[in-house]
Amino acid sequence: MKIEDKTDSLKKSAQYEVTVFGVDGSITCCEDELICEHFMDIYINDELLDTVSCTPDDLLELAVGRLFFEGIIVCDPYCEYISIDEDGRRASVYLTKEVKDVDSLKNQGIREFATDDPDHNEVDKYSDNGGDISGFDEDYKEIIFRLANKFTEDTELHKNTKGSHICYLYTDNGEIRVFEDISRYNIIYKAIGYTILNNIDSKKCVVFITGRVSCGMVKKIVKAGFPVLISKAVPYYEAAVLANSLGLKLVCKAWPDSYVRY
Repeated sequence: MKIEDKTDSLKKSAQYEVTVFGVDGSITCCEDELICEHFMDIYINDELLDTVSCTPDDLLELAVGRLFFEGIIVCDPYCEYISIDEDGRRASVYLTKEVKDVDSLKNQGIREFATDDPDHNEVDKYSDNGGDISGFDEDYKEIIFRLANKFTEDTELHKNTKGSHICYLYTDNGEIRVFEDISRYNIIYKAIGYTILNNIDSKKCVVFITGRVSCGMVKKIVKAGFPVLISKAVPYYEAAVLANSLGLKLVCKAWPDSYVRY
């Protein structure tokens, strides 16, 4: 499979003139750095599949991860070419001649499983396969605190704009890969896309995110094959129940000095 990313340093934020009004009556004119909203079209065999709103970096990973949740695995022998154009506005994926159509690649259960339940109380429909968690803290404690400390370093984009979600992907070789986006789901698409493109086993990875954990997030993490989800924030009750029933190890309120296992 041929892979081609033609983008080069797309603008992720920009200065905007603002006026700040203080409670003491002060008025100050200054510039505020705002995160940029980028739009990218994803094409399959020159047919538009979707348009995503995103932060313009790791676009190749984003496209591959987004397609994963549509049931399309961008790798041999299904795809022969994927590219991102120069301005990052178009991702083009071309399937091999052996694939008759896009629908023949899709697992119809993936899209349903990857979305939020219309009724958040329907978590009982998932089977109880939580499994044994003995030894979990001994195995993951060091990783959890390492990722929590990594978060305190912050990223340049988040530090300047306070407008991005962040995902830290910890791989089995100890590498920590950072993904940012305006969308909390896009950071997961980028993470799973990275594992696919680099032949990394997601079942041996750990994911740390900066936002609250919903049922939708739990489902995406499970579908991606990540066994552990860590967040600096809190889970919703239904998400905690769902994570346990699906066998996902969920850690939240993860800070450099403590964490909570649900």
